[in-house]
Amino acid sequence: AKGVAVSFGSRSGATWRRDGIMADVLRLLAAREHGLDPPWVLPRLYGGRMFAQLELSRVKDCARLHHRTVTALDVECQAGRYLLSGSGDKDGAIGIHDLIRPVGATTFTCPVVATSRNNEGHTHGISTVQWYPHDTGMFTSSSLDKSLSVWDTNQLCVVEQFKFTEAVYTHSMAASGSHCLTAAGGGECKITLCDINSGSQTHILRGHRKPVMALKWCPSRDYLLTSGSQDNKILFWDIRKGAGPLCDLDQHNGGGVAHSVSALSAHNGHVVGLCFTSDGLFLLSVATDNHLRLWNTFTLKNSLINYGRVPISLVQQTCQLSITSSLCSLTPTLAVPTGNDVSLFELFTGKKVAILRGHYGKVTSCILHPFEQELYSGGSDRNILCWTTPPWTTCESQTQGASRIAAVYSDTWSDED
Repeated sequence: AKGVAVSFGSRSGATWRRDGIMADVLRLLAAREHGLDPPWVLPRLYGGRMFAQLELSRVKDCARLHHRTVTALDVECQAGRYLLSGSGDKDGAIGIHDLIRPVGATTFTCPVVATSRNNEGHTHGISTVQWYPHDTGMFTSSSLDKSLSVWDTNQLCVVEQFKFTEAVYTHSMAASGSHCLTAAGGGECKITLCDINSGSQTHILRGHRKPVMALKWCPSRDYLLTSGSQDNKILFWDIRKGAGPLCDLDQHNGGGVAHSVSALSAHNGHVVGLCFTSDGLFLLSVATDNHLRLWNTFTLKNSLINYGRVPISLVQQTCQLSITSSLCSLTPTLAVPTGNDVSLFELFTGKKVAILRGHYGKVTSCILHPFEQELYSGGSDRNILCWTTPPWTTCESQTQGASRIAAVYSDTWSDED
């Protein structure tokens, strides 16, 4: 059969031929059939390739809710249905979008199914929002109003609130089942661990000398916490030990000019973003020195991968990074806000695979869907944009396709035969 040209409609104008794609798929299917590859290799390898083809969705967008910059996003990881967003509005507005496409709809707008705008919540802009890792019935939010709030999703009301003396720039809720601690950091230059079960602050971790801008729990080790600060440092903590941080990451891997622990630094600028890979083996960091760094969490060494210059222009705000889940991609892809765009990189090579342009202002946050080839981004233009893989389009017209189907089902019987 003659090959049919297929276009993925990417902004780079790249056009693939179906023959080439099918040959690659058939090769992988053959390897799977003969036991050379495990069953999960084909879908994850194909998914990784499709992330490089992301473009502004032609069929899906999100209803506008916020009146100011969209500062934080999170997609729940149970069903991947609800998107949580926070903004810099004076009333600390939080919204929940339903991402599921209605049956039979070709184009649709993800509606806002709940908002905290008219409820008692925060009084200043939102810095971070996060779904409870095990259930959509609860989520948390931190704000510049010096508080961390725990919300009941069904009633959309605050059921617990932790107060601080300075603005809270970031927080992270542990995904493990061994404890229910939420780490919060901000202008106090320390990390506070809050227990949502008892409603009390259980630990205070001191080690940074300037405001804490980024916090992340390790997904593979329940008691391991990382923090990034305006003192240019990234610290690892074992919360079971109160003697101080486990280590201080060094960008030079011990080969620099630093001669004391106090002189070590992970970056030459404020650390504003941290993100673990889904297996917890690597940690990615970004700072105002316009560099990304990948760290091995076992050796605690800088992997020395060159991602090039990554412009970060956020001031007193966390930069939300996102890395593809191992369920969706065999080769991890990194999404990072860079000015008015979102840049996609191959995590282990540093190669820039795509630049997503669509926002009319600075992009502040981005989140990859846990199960689909989708990305959501928010920015100072108040929009939440959806980026998806483009649909397959053939060179044949619909009329030609219809005529071919009609030819198959037409009655060509003749009495002369």
